[in-house]
Amino acid sequence: ACAGFAEATGYPEKLQGAGPNQLEALGSLYVEPFWVFARRGLTVAGVADLRGLAVAPGNKGSGVRIFAESLLKANGLTGNVTLVDADALTVADLRAAVEAGKVDALFASGEPDSPLVDGLLRWPDFQPVSLRRLDSFAFRYPGIRPLRLPEGSLDLVANIPNMDLDLMGLAVQLVVPASLPGALGDLLLEA
Repeated sequence: ACAGFAEATGYPEKLQGAGPNQLEALGSLYVEPFWVFARRGLTVAGVADLRGLAVAPGNKGSGVRIFAESLLKANGLTGNVTLVDADALTVADLRAAVEAGKVDALFASGEPDSPLVDGLLRWPDFQPVSLRRLDSFAFRYPGIRPLRLPEGSLDLVANIPNMDLDLMGLAVQLVVPASLPGALGDLLLEA
C-alpha cells in the first residue's frame, strides 16, 4: 500500500520483488484509511501504546500485515507485542478471541462504510484509536496522509464514531512488473 514507508522501515523485498519479479509503482490511485482498533478499557492513544499487547496485524502477505509490521517496527515495537496469527481465524473465531481476552488490538484497512470497518466501528468490545503524530509520519514517509473522520459522520443517531478520529491515509499504488512495456502501463493508468 505505502511503498515509501515500507522501504524506509525495512520491508522493501515484500513490495518490490527481486530479479525477474521486480515490481514498479505506476502511481497513486486513491487514499485508503488505515485503522487501529483496541479493546475497550485499554488506554491506547497511539501505536506506541500497543507495547505488551496481543495484536492481530492482518493476514500474512496482505498489505495490511506488511504495513502493520512496518508501523510496529517504526515505533520500536518489534518483539514487544504478541502477534496473533489471524490467517486461520474466521470472523466468529476472531470475535471469540477478543471476548476471551486473547486479542487486545487489531489493524484494518478500508473505507468507513466497508463491511469490516463498519462492523468494527459498531462492535461494543472494540473502539477505534485516534492516532497521534500523523503529521510526523506524513512528513517522513511519502504516501501517508493524515485523515480526519468527524464525530457522528457515519451514523448521527448512534453517534458513530463517538469522537473525532485522526487516521492514517495510505496512498494505494498501482503496481506492475517492471518488465511491463511503458505503453501498457500508460493504458492501465488511463483505464
